[in-house]
Amino acid sequence: MNRIFAELNRRGVLRTGSAYIVLSWLMLQVSGILVPAMGLPPVVLTATGWFLIFFFPFVVVPSWLFDVTPDGIVLTRTLE
Repeated sequence: MNRIFAELNRRGVLRTGSAYIVLSWLMLQVSGILVPAMGLPPVVLTATGWFLIFFFPFVVVPSWLFDVTPDGIVLTRTLE
């Protein structure tokens, strides 16, 4: 189990996932203020939450597969 967390940390998945969750929470907080203030229906806030949940894997999976380096975006090397 420790190896899994070490690999997730090495590939940046934990950092990316944590950042996405924090930014999603912030977006929901702002939406919770703006939706009623703008007179939008409450379904907009619900849709925002589902949208953020739906796109979580699309953010985390590329962080497993790719690294951002000074030379550009490259495939993550595997440990062997």
